[in-house]
Amino acid sequence: MVQVKPNFLIVGAAKSGTTSLYYWLKQHPEVFMPDNKEPSYFVYGYGISDWEKYLSLFELGRGKKAIGEASASYLVAPESAQWIRQKLGNVKIIILLRNPVERAYSLYSWMVMEGYEWISNFEEALAAEEGRFCNEFFRTNNPEYFWDYMYVRSGLYYEQVMRYMDIFEDIKIYLFDELVTSSKAIYFDVCNFLGINNTFDPVFVHQNPSRLPRSIRLQFILRRLRSLVGKIPKFSKPLKCSISLIMNLNISFGSKPVVSLETRQFLKKRYERDILELSKLIGKDLYSWLR
Repeated sequence: MVQVKPNFLIVGAAKSGTTSLYYWLKQHPEVFMPDNKEPSYFVYGYGISDWEKYLSLFELGRGKKAIGEASASYLVAPESAQWIRQKLGNVKIIILLRNPVERAYSLYSWMVMEGYEWISNFEEALAAEEGRFCNEFFRTNNPEYFWDYMYVRSGLYYEQVMRYMDIFEDIKIYLFDELVTSSKAIYFDVCNFLGINNTFDPVFVHQNPSRLPRSIRLQFILRRLRSLVGKIPKFSKPLKCSISLIMNLNISFGSKPVVSLETRQFLKKRYERDILELSKLIGKDLYSWLR
């Protein structure tokens, strides 16, 4: 029997609406997307590493018109585009992009909310990025995907998008703001792109609202503790549930994300050239990102 393979991928960027689009498409009767939203097979040292196990995720989608997955790590990872082409062929690619200043802080907020980031100040996390990037030990010894700690670098989209445009023929690029303000129109266009019925209306719910935990250090400690108790089979489940409850309470009493004007100006200057080049590359007016 021929193995079922995905024929489209949502490749990122992280914190740009990939989760929302995943849930919208997952509701469509002609679409199959596995419950494991981000298998992340096509990145080194992260996600599912076994090819047969990866393909097994899509077996239940046999007979569906559109079969896909949404791993936001694929856009930023330098190895992903070529690897995807080698293993899956010329599949359809969907890219979501967000104002990199907003996205950088949203990513940081998600990292501290989930307990993966221990630096309790955004500006300090930005200052630590260069050292982290050059540290080979850090690349392979941290609790989350390496590129998720690269808050600035992961927002330099031009080279990331170019990798896919050089290799794939069928690419759709959408902006996060379009996804938020024109959800139905974007969904209609995605359905046409995937060759599926465009009259189906999903429930449009936007996922992953960002909040900061009351104590970022506590959230990080709880995440590490949760990982450790997972290795104790007898007590794993009740302890993990208890720790998760405390993590949720820590978030509930936290605050909404805010980024200073000075930091915004610093990031805009850092991204300016990349944004202008990206605007020409994809044929979209991105000037609003620099205002």
